Amino acid sequence: LDDINIFRFPIRKRNRLLRSRIGNKLRLWFGTTDDINSRWFSHESKNTINSMFEDEKPDFLFVSLPPFSLYKTAIRLSKKHNVPLISDMRDAWSLWCTSPFATRLHHRIVQRKERKLFKESTHVLGVTPELVEDFKSVHPDIETSKFNIVYNGYDKLPVQPEDKLNSLLKKKIIKVGYIGSFYYSPEDEENKSLIWYKRKGLSKFHY
Repeated sequence: LDDINIFRFPIRKRNRLLRSRIGNKLRLWFGTTDDINSRWFSHESKNTINSMFEDEKPDFLFVSLPPFSLYKTAIRLSKKHNVPLISDMRDAWSLWCTSPFATRLHHRIVQRKERKLFKESTHVLGVTPELVEDFKSVHPDIETSKFNIVYNGYDKLPVQPEDKLNSLLKKKIIKVGYIGSFYYSPEDEENKSLIWYKRKGLSKFHY
């Protein structure tokens, strides 16, 4: 990677109100995406990034989502600088089901944003065949030729998966280490199984 130029841009911190519990709830209720894009593509960063497009003249723009809010800047930069857009979807945006949408309207708005991104993209990448088929099903008006599958991981591994699996199966106890976060909320899972009028508070409107 010695011949690759990497430019990093800081993300502004949320203000004190948005970091509060009430502020976070308001952000989730009145918004349909995260707020990373607005905290990243602003002020000096915006001017510098636009200047970089003029100087570097990239052959294409590659955006990897999530964070889903970056879709807006990706489309804007692609159009402004006439650079083909490739959208790498690591998760299903409009089919995100680890937590409910605030309302059915929120879900519809997200679907429209997702469709806009796909229409403006030259290629749309998904990490599994199932994910790509889901996108095709949700957006039948998008050309199917735009969708491609690119799996997560590496082309070649130092140890063949089959050999590693065979050695693991010989053990009586297998210990697994996990690094990351679990997208799971007991409250959200419980609400999914309840009829809307039996839910509490604003969760009655969840979809």
